[in-house]
Amino acid sequence: MSPSIAVSTVWNALRHENAQAIISELQDLGFNSFELNVHLTESMLEEIETMLPDINIATLHNYCPLPEYPRDSGSGDFYRFSSPDPIERRKAVDMTLKTAEWASRLGAKAIVLHMGQVEMKNNHQQVLDLRLQGRNDEADEIVRQDLAYRETIIKPYLDAALKSASKLAEKIAGDVLLGIETRLLYTEIPTFDEMELFMQAIPPSAGGYWHDFGHVHMLGLVGIAGQEEFLSRYSGRMLGMHVHDVTGKHDHRPLTLGTIDFPRLMKYVSPDVIPVLEIHKTASAEEMVKSREILAKLMQH
Repeated sequence: MSPSIAVSTVWNALRHENAQAIISELQDLGFNSFELNVHLTESMLEEIETMLPDINIATLHNYCPLPEYPRDSGSGDFYRFSSPDPIERRKAVDMTLKTAEWASRLGAKAIVLHMGQVEMKNNHQQVLDLRLQGRNDEADEIVRQDLAYRETIIKPYLDAALKSASKLAEKIAGDVLLGIETRLLYTEIPTFDEMELFMQAIPPSAGGYWHDFGHVHMLGLVGIAGQEEFLSRYSGRMLGMHVHDVTGKHDHRPLTLGTIDFPRLMKYVSPDVIPVLEIHKTASAEEMVKSREILAKLMQH
C-alpha cells in the first residue's frame, strides 16, 4: 500500500503561533499526513504529540524543533555538517539527534537532511539569468570555472559531511531513517556524483536518497545533472521525495504550473516512497488542494 501524501508545514507554519492552528488549517484542505518543517518549536511538537494518533507524522525536516528563535530563522542549514569548525559540526549532529528523537516519538519514518555546502562564491542566480536570456556560452563558462574551483577545495567539506552522516547512521541505528536530500545549488553538498558517497556511507537500514524535484530541476537548468540522471542512478535507494513545481527561477510552487514533466518521471518512483508536497506560502489553498489531487493521480502509475 502506498504511503498517503504528506504536506509540509512550510506552507503555513509562520502564519500561526500554535500547532493546532497549523494542523487544523491543513486538515481543512483534506490533509492528514504531515512533514514537520524547520519553523516549529519544541512546544509545538509537544502540542502535536497530543494529536496522535488522529494525525500521521510522516517525516521531520531537520532541524526540527528549530534550535533558536526567532522562528523565521529556522533552516535546514542552521548548522552545517560540512563546516570546518568542529564545534558547529558537533552542534549539527547533536541537533539532528534531537530531530531524530522527536521523529521517533511522533511515529515518523524519516528525517530529511541538508548535508552542507562549500564556502565559495554562489553564482547560481547569475547563471540562471544567463540561461533564461539564452546566453548559454557565458553560463557554461561560469559553471565550468566554478566546478573546477569547487573541486580544488571540496575535500575537507565533503569529508566532514560524510563523517557526520556515518556518525548519525551509527547513533540513530535505524530508529528513524535518514533522507539525504538533493540540493538546489552546485555549491552545496552533495552534487550528482557525491550522492553516491553518501549512499555508501549510509546503509539501506539507516536511510537513503531523498529526491527534491524542484531542486533537481534547477540544477538541470544551470547545466548540472537533471531529473532522469538523478532518478535513474539513485531511485533504487529512494526513501522519499519533495514534490513541487517551478516557474522561472523559483521553486516550491504548486503542481498546477505544469513545468516539470512529472508523468514522465514517476516511472522511477516505487510505491513505498514517501511523498511530501513541499509548497511555499505563495500558493493558494485551492492550489494546495489541486496539487494533492494531481500528485495522487500521478502516483497511480
